[in-house]
Amino acid sequence: MLPGKAACFLLVMAVFAVACLDHSVTGNRICTEQDKKDVLVNCKLNIKNGKFTPPAPRAGVCCQVVRHMQSKDSKMMDCIVELLTGDEKKEHSAVKMMELVGRCVVPAPPSPPPHRRHQVVA
Repeated sequence: MLPGKAACFLLVMAVFAVACLDHSVTGNRICTEQDKKDVLVNCKLNIKNGKFTPPAPRAGVCCQVVRHMQSKDSKMMDCIVELLTGDEKKEHSAVKMMELVGRCVVPAPPSPPPHRRHQVVA
């Protein structure tokens, strides 16, 4: 495994570990089976295991669902990945599901600098 991929894998695994500990301690889930189903159905082409899956279009239905989920709670996708069954993990990539957050949840654009008027020197 390449060093960059190994680091990415370790980071994703650390996020999963924290998410699992967080939810198991409180016993409360922030997501439901229906939330999981919404992601699996609407993002199925973008989260399949394998090398050749197209990225989710930012204006597409998958990204709309992911943005809606993340607007409820910033750890929503972590929770949904935690709900995956063994068979679902064989079919869908947890890593690709987590990558949807970075791809689909667009941060607010930076505010433009104050407008300055230019004086014309004659």
